[in-house]
Amino acid sequence: MDELPPDNPILGGIILLPTVGEIRVALDQLSGQINPSLMTVMLEDSHFVRDAVFDRLDTPLGAPVTPHHAADNTVQLASNLTAWIQGVGAHREQGDLSVDTGGTFLGIDSRITDTTTLGVLFGYTRSNVDARYSSADGDNYTVGAYVGTLLGPWSLKAGTSYTFNEIDTRRTVNFGDFSDSPHADYSANTGQVFSDVGYRFNVGPMILEPYADLAWVKVNADGFTEHGGPAALSVDSSDNDVTYSTLGIRPSYAFLANNVPMRVKGGLGWRHTFGDLEPVDTQSFARSANTFSIPGVPLAEDVTIVNLGMEAALTPSTNLSLIYNGQLASDAHENGLVGLLRVTF
Repeated sequence: MDELPPDNPILGGIILLPTVGEIRVALDQLSGQINPSLMTVMLEDSHFVRDAVFDRLDTPLGAPVTPHHAADNTVQLASNLTAWIQGVGAHREQGDLSVDTGGTFLGIDSRITDTTTLGVLFGYTRSNVDARYSSADGDNYTVGAYVGTLLGPWSLKAGTSYTFNEIDTRRTVNFGDFSDSPHADYSANTGQVFSDVGYRFNVGPMILEPYADLAWVKVNADGFTEHGGPAALSVDSSDNDVTYSTLGIRPSYAFLANNVPMRVKGGLGWRHTFGDLEPVDTQSFARSANTFSIPGVPLAEDVTIVNLGMEAALTPSTNLSLIYNGQLASDAHENGLVGLLRVTF
């Protein structure tokens, strides 16, 4: 702010504010904190792709839903070809962010051996973000590939994906006699590789599967300049990468209800995040060459993950599942629903 010329309306508006509290609010509005915070949103939202793949590769791979093998989330289109579709919706509160995400993933894969499946997936999600004095929308287009195999009681899963993020932001700056509404649109991309290993064993009528998974995620965001008046910002390009590790257990129980094969399944895990947990953007006012750094809302370092679902083979050709996914951290929580419908063609 010190480098702004004396006749700049921003500086003039701040000088006339009567209290320190109002000055702090004005500086908060001017900061553009939503820009680095969107890096956090994209990194955290990467779990939707991983969840879709791991749901598809739920062991035993390609088995029909029966009381003894009720772990498949798909319908077989042919002896070695499978198609699947998944709808997701979630709400997350994280620091000053409120994030709603919804969309669809679909995929097709082939059983290349008796125990190994190889496939591709496509997805679209939309994220709506509300933050202090600002908001954003993101359209996210995903392509990916995955593989899963069984080695006795062991299940191994791995995948990679690339997401194109198209982002629109809006900020409200209003203090004293000064008012401005900067807005921008820009592109980013999210790449990741991920894996999961589990070991299944029976405990009475139940199946338990301790598991561990690992994911490396990187987001690259283009630089951009906001449209607007004196409060418009120029934001440098940025990138950030983190590693997620998760340890947990997945129980399941299959049964018949009125001759309908069904399965109850759940999960409890602990996820830890490694890397730079606080994204930072380098910015300047569009009419100034002097830059400043603004940190965003940090990523959650340790998260408890809870899953609970029910699936049923309604007919020999139709399988329906509904799953609750929850995440809880010290300054963040997320609640989501996943719907899975499989129909034989």
